[in-house]
Amino acid sequence: MKKTRQVSFKITGSLAGSLAQVGKNVNWTANRATDSWYYLKKATLLELKNKFAKNELKGIIARMNGLIFEPKMSVSVEILKAGMSDACELDHIDEQFEFSAEELIAKIGTLTSAQAFFLAEWADCFWTANKKKDLDAYIEELLS
Repeated sequence: MKKTRQVSFKITGSLAGSLAQVGKNVNWTANRATDSWYYLKKATLLELKNKFAKNELKGIIARMNGLIFEPKMSVSVEILKAGMSDACELDHIDEQFEFSAEELIAKIGTLTSAQAFFLAEWADCFWTANKKKDLDAYIEELLS
């Protein structure tokens, strides 16, 4: 038998309503989503392993600095493309990290919704959940 550990977290009322509609009940669906998220993230990040150059990933991480990660919005490939386009045009992140803005935006355009979400979440986690704050080591974990 699997060992389990009880945890609790808050969700919005609208999300609770949506979860109740797609599974047995809110708790069952939230539990399944939580169980699945880790494995889906791991598999999706493996898909991205050789898709981006190190400097492109630095630019994506830099773009996420100071932004509020909003899961509903982060599923959109178009929003990720637009955000990177703005960061290159306005903040010159492409020049700072020495990559081609056009090539990066084209690569982002080939992503699935899951890949776009987990790439944005991974970049956001550098700022919000990474205790080491060593950019090169963080990127190497993804690339290795």
